[in-house]
Amino acid sequence: MLPSVRTFIFIAGAPGVGKSTTAQLLRDRLDSPLFEFGWIPEFRNTGTRLTTYREDEALAFENLALVAKNYARHGFKNIIITDLEDKRIGELAEVYADYDYALFTLRMKDQGLLRRVC
Repeated sequence: MLPSVRTFIFIAGAPGVGKSTTAQLLRDRLDSPLFEFGWIPEFRNTGTRLTTYREDEALAFENLALVAKNYARHGFKNIIITDLEDKRIGELAEVYADYDYALFTLRMKDQGLLRRVC
């Protein structure tokens, strides 16, 4: 249970630990917007300029931040964001410095189970 209302809730963790399931349960319980980083469209190889994976990922992260912050400006709370790359998790304090947020990292107790599932 969250101690108070947050502007953003970030959920991190390895593949298969339950990020999407946890995010969906929170979305339903809190009636909040949910964004999975993988949902942001890729712009790679469009037009005449080819982009690298890093450029593509950076553009997607910037787009997600703009959309999420726009929801916050419109009064939404507990905006759930999941599936960010580790590098982006490290940048949350800077990118979301003006917002109240919580970061949850999900871990699996049985790493062997994670290997069998993935």
